[in-house]
Amino acid sequence: MKTFKYSLIRVTPNLEKGETINVGLIVYHDSDIDVRMLNSVSKLKAIDKDFHIDYLEDLATSLFDLSQKINNAELLPCLFKGALSLSSFGMFTLQANEDYEAKVTDLMNRLVNPQKQPHKQLKKKVFSELKSTFIQHGIFSKYFEDLSQHKIVANYPISNEEGLVADFLLKNGKYHLTETLDFRSENIKKQMGEAAISVLTITKAYELYNSNIDSFVIFAAETTAQEKSAKQQLNLLEKHADNLINAYSKEDMRSYYEKMLNAASMLQ
Repeated sequence: MKTFKYSLIRVTPNLEKGETINVGLIVYHDSDIDVRMLNSVSKLKAIDKDFHIDYLEDLATSLFDLSQKINNAELLPCLFKGALSLSSFGMFTLQANEDYEAKVTDLMNRLVNPQKQPHKQLKKKVFSELKSTFIQHGIFSKYFEDLSQHKIVANYPISNEEGLVADFLLKNGKYHLTETLDFRSENIKKQMGEAAISVLTITKAYELYNSNIDSFVIFAAETTAQEKSAKQQLNLLEKHADNLINAYSKEDMRSYYEKMLNAASMLQ
């Protein structure tokens, strides 16, 4: 069993604002230190856009070099105040040496590395979210023949020759076609390609069903920046789809689900 002390490496880019963030961790060994730095500079840039990853690498090297020049590395916290500081000691105890890496990784993930915010379950893709909701309401079927029973079916072929399929299709006097798109990624080319395929699918469906169709495009853009980045794709889609809905708009999504339930004869 062995006990280790550690300190958090803290940076305050602007002392006037006083915004301090944890950028790394020092674990003190008997005659050495183990320096770990955060895995992304984006956390720093959120406070000061002028920070670069080189700063963190140079800082780690400087701390290690300094620890070699003083008799007791545990004196390091006393040497730093102001824009760069080290926290007071924390401690952890290990039963076996092989547990060390896992413990340090856990500390880094909990105290230093930026937490990945879950996209309120919507991140599992818009398609999956819609499908789950349709299943919950009992209006989804995995069999294409159930289209005539006012069920919503997925991946329905619109044109086998052109490889076009509707993400979701419902028929109740009129066809209700839904396409889903995700604009939360940074792959603009992929977004443009998927948007173009959705336009082709909707256009072909209008031709196939003699315009007896109500089309929806449900897209995910969580931030204004994401929506702005997808402006060209959205402009293209708006010209061909009857309804363009952001999946993060609760009111619009509530209205969409009500329309689907009505069309499936689930609401009176």
